[in-house]
Amino acid sequence: MSEALNLTSSINLGKLVVHNPRDVWAHEEHTFTPWLLDNLELIGKEIGIDIDQVDRQREVYVGNYMVDIVAKEVGTNRTIIIENQLGNSDHDHFGKLLTYAGGLDGVIMIWVCNALREEHRRALDWLNSKMPNGPWFFAIEVETIRIDDSRPAVRFFPVVKPQNMVSTPIDPSELRFKPFFQGLVDIMREKHRFTNARVAFEQRWHSFSSGYTDIKYSTVFVGNELFRCELYIGTNRNEANKAIFDHLVSYKNEIETKFGQVLEWDRGGERSYCRIAVNTPGKIDDVGQHKSMQEWAAKHLVRLKEVFTPYLVEIVEEARARS
Repeated sequence: MSEALNLTSSINLGKLVVHNPRDVWAHEEHTFTPWLLDNLELIGKEIGIDIDQVDRQREVYVGNYMVDIVAKEVGTNRTIIIENQLGNSDHDHFGKLLTYAGGLDGVIMIWVCNALREEHRRALDWLNSKMPNGPWFFAIEVETIRIDDSRPAVRFFPVVKPQNMVSTPIDPSELRFKPFFQGLVDIMREKHRFTNARVAFEQRWHSFSSGYTDIKYSTVFVGNELFRCELYIGTNRNEANKAIFDHLVSYKNEIETKFGQVLEWDRGGERSYCRIAVNTPGKIDDVGQHKSMQEWAAKHLVRLKEVFTPYLVEIVEEARARS
């Protein structure tokens, strides 16, 4: 016993020191907000929300006020508004958060600060309790740490979260899809590190970010007999969607060889969106087949991303060269 104690006491551990975030980010607007914009996945991971990696922007005006960050949630396209503050929460930032919720039709409201005052915590909890269908309010405390003289690291602590986040209105027939997609989301996050999302929704489809605005890797039940994985191209410009699709289809044989099977190429006709898909028989009501369908979807989502990412990078680089 004494030898074990001696061995334990000889371990040389570093000292963890908590610092004021202003020691890392000197200015809220010029240093903290840009850093946060580039690292929103850290916040998303803490609160179980998959924040789009591309569809995000800063300094969006609402009247005479300016929102720090506006983003979108993958899978629902719900608007996320982030108000960040280097300091303890105050009434000024609380008022702005409410103003932005109304001005931009925000659905997911996130307040990041050093420490949340008790009166503000109670106010946010009260808002969440009175508006179960949204908007939903989160508060996250931020701190920076070092071990001895190491580089600083950041930690986020959610201190206010809504009890339940739902999509409204909900079609009762869509409720049966949530358990299936919840299992798939968990597999993609835990096994494949494909997403930070933690919550699926009451709908017959679920989308994952590709890293490019309005281009998603999606899974969807089509009718009552078919299950699909696809690269979904759905920007708000029809001509851009067709141009991206046409670029990809010019590599059709090469892509299908890399993918290992023939794909369904759908330019969309008069519709604004395009898709490139792989299908398998599948029924949502066949619960006994859910596990095998989830495994099939995980395999093909990963493969779609592996094969298509280099071509999407090429498209983006060409677009930048022309601009």
